[in-house]
Amino acid sequence: MPIASHARARRAPCRHLRLCLGLGLAYDDGMLSDLAHVRHGRPEDAGALSRAFKDSWLVAYNGIVPAPQLRAFVERRDADWWRAALAKTHGQLVVEVDGMAVGYVTFGTSRSSLPFAAEIYELYVAPLQQGHGLGVQLFESARERLDRRDLEGLLVWALTDNTIACEFYRRRGGQETATAIERFGHELLPKTAFGWQ
Repeated sequence: MPIASHARARRAPCRHLRLCLGLGLAYDDGMLSDLAHVRHGRPEDAGALSRAFKDSWLVAYNGIVPAPQLRAFVERRDADWWRAALAKTHGQLVVEVDGMAVGYVTFGTSRSSLPFAAEIYELYVAPLQQGHGLGVQLFESARERLDRRDLEGLLVWALTDNTIACEFYRRRGGQETATAIERFGHELLPKTAFGWQ
């Protein structure tokens, strides 16, 4: 069923990976992560990250976050917003596949009163690239950089109804440490904190 064999795809990766994935090329987890590179984001990544953010949020939170709030939040994170955010030189990494940024992670000191000094604020990968180990690469890269800063303990919050995200953090060894409520318009949505010591 695959259009290209595993070995052939390794020798000549598709120049437009999203299109290739859509056409059914076989990229296993190891292969796609072999093509991936984690680096600091640059302002020229703004357009790609705006698309990745929009697509990942619409898929992850459809049916969880009320549609008007979801649309408004996604529209605020346009390319200009990303360009300004990427001008910062610390606390953010992107994962690039075949020259295109397809996901990101932001991190720093914890914003919570819980006993964790470090926090991953956001981690998202474009939907077509999910399930291939790119999120793991982002998570581990952020964790490594936080460890270098000698911050004791790591915290990540996820909306409780985002079962894919919660399962991702459980598989990384996160322990459920707290719950809280996040407001989206008139809706109050539960969120779960995952911690690592």
